[in-house]
Amino acid sequence: MAKSSRPKPPGSKVTKAEPSRKTAPSKTAPRRIDRLPACAVAMEQTLVVLLEAGPVVSILIAPHVCAERDGGAIRLEDCTYLRVTTRSGRLSACHYPRVEILHDPGIQHWLASPDGFDSVLPMPSRVPYAIIELSELTSRAVENALHEGDNAAAFMMIRVRFAALPGFFSSRPGKLSAPGDYAAGRDAIAGRYRLIE
Repeated sequence: MAKSSRPKPPGSKVTKAEPSRKTAPSKTAPRRIDRLPACAVAMEQTLVVLLEAGPVVSILIAPHVCAERDGGAIRLEDCTYLRVTTRSGRLSACHYPRVEILHDPGIQHWLASPDGFDSVLPMPSRVPYAIIELSELTSRAVENALHEGDNAAAFMMIRVRFAALPGFFSSRPGKLSAPGDYAAGRDAIAGRYRLIE
């Protein structure tokens, strides 16, 4: 027997319970390097750290990431370091077995040190370095480009991903701009560290 439908009182609204929607974290959202999720370390996902932006752009590509116990430092292993000079288009690349990302409370800057002592890569930053996590597909494409010696292709694939982050932009190919206080700590390390250039 069908149930009779009763008219609703005036002004009443019929509402349906909607399933809760949780927004998944963006793959390109910048993360504080000192708050690197444990899952990223455990899964050994390829991460890219932006060390320098502007007229010169430098990045570290790291397929292996380990959390250090001392002061919350992060150790990147088997790193490829790419540095591009925007005006000349000159691109240099080198390999570091290990790079430590650490914070020096004395100068309040983040540093990237390939030897763990007094040498640092350009450029120290007052704000934490931005990092992105590469998808498996992009990671393979970047790895293949580096293996074939096509460093420029690897850099371009990564540059567009950093350019999509809040506060970052790319006005032309090969260039990447960042917020004004990002990686601008050359003077802060004077007398304390040797800058590798």
